[in-house]
Amino acid sequence: MSYNKRSLFKSLRLSLVLYAIISLILTMTTIFVIGSLIYLVSVNLGSTDKGFGMNYEEVQDEPPSSDIMGLGGVYKARPERLEDKIKTLFGIDLSTMIIIILLVVISSILLFGFYYSLFCRKITNDLSMISYNIKRIAKGETDEKIKYKKNDEIGDISKSVNALNITVKNLMDKERQVLKANKDLITCIAHDLRTPITSVVGYIQLAVDEENFTSEERKKYADIAVQKSNRLEKMIEDLFNYTKISSGELKLKKTEIDLVMLIEQMIEEFYPMLESNQMECTFINDEKTATVCVDVSLFARALSNLFSNACKYGKDGKKLIVKFSKKDDMYYIAVTNFGLVIPEESLSHLFEKFYRVEDSRSESTGGTGLGLNIAKEVMLMHDGDLTVKSDITGTTFTMSLPQMKGDDKE
Repeated sequence: MSYNKRSLFKSLRLSLVLYAIISLILTMTTIFVIGSLIYLVSVNLGSTDKGFGMNYEEVQDEPPSSDIMGLGGVYKARPERLEDKIKTLFGIDLSTMIIIILLVVISSILLFGFYYSLFCRKITNDLSMISYNIKRIAKGETDEKIKYKKNDEIGDISKSVNALNITVKNLMDKERQVLKANKDLITCIAHDLRTPITSVVGYIQLAVDEENFTSEERKKYADIAVQKSNRLEKMIEDLFNYTKISSGELKLKKTEIDLVMLIEQMIEEFYPMLESNQMECTFINDEKTATVCVDVSLFARALSNLFSNACKYGKDGKKLIVKFSKKDDMYYIAVTNFGLVIPEESLSHLFEKFYRVEDSRSESTGGTGLGLNIAKEVMLMHDGDLTVKSDITGTTFTMSLPQMKGDDKE
């Protein structure tokens, strides 16, 4: 942990020392002034003919050489005890002197404390304000910042508390987003899984009902149940992949593959869906082969999500174009369908989780709303990207992937 020393002239320590010195000077001055006033008043009220500061006793038996002659007899000054010396010097007895000293000490302490607290009032107010704001942050109230002017330790603490305030606010906002995402996830799961599960159970019940349906009808219902089960399986797999990607637990297992061959295989796998939607697929390829290093399972899932999305939403256009190209050090896979144009305001939200352009979650185009989000995240994990554009010429999703380097393989 590093600590930057502050200039002495901008230090809180110097201010405290100066306040202490000034308070001490004012305390001594105040005590001196008050003591002087008390002394003058006592002298004026207690002066006598014998003067002040000497104590004389009348004696009759001392030798003349040590006498001091006076009108009333012979007086002699003689040494006295400590109490008498104090009384001779100050005109008060020892107990009174002790009381005066205690009063002076106590008064000095009280005066010093008063002056010092008076000078330090601004510092204590600043510290109280900082303490108050820290308590507010602890309660989750992060809407205010500490205002400070001095560039000293108090200013540093205020800056740190303000920075902490921002950090806590960001964490709270992130937590709210996570809670909202979890709520949306639960809502989507409940909605999207309930329908296919109900359908699967219903068609299976019909398929095993030998009394009311013929074997052909039961086979038809069994086939529908299989289709519903496949759709349900894909939805669960999307949810599983989303959970692993969003939590950061998913690790890439890269291997070298021929990207052109993978695209051709994916097109073959989607042939039944293309046929059922009466769509034609054209593969435009500028490269005969392209070796890349990717996580095959994840990359195939991302590409499959793009093909599935194009078949669902582009079936009215009756045509699908897949184009593979290379530019500079990047490979590009463009999947274009000719369905309805996606509104401009929806394009920026298209890769958000659970987002769907349509208002309803119909079974024909329905899903978890995670397909494009997963595809986007997978491409980012491979240092690539996924973009989209949509106009009257078609809707095109473009995957970009860097060419393989010597250190790409893991």
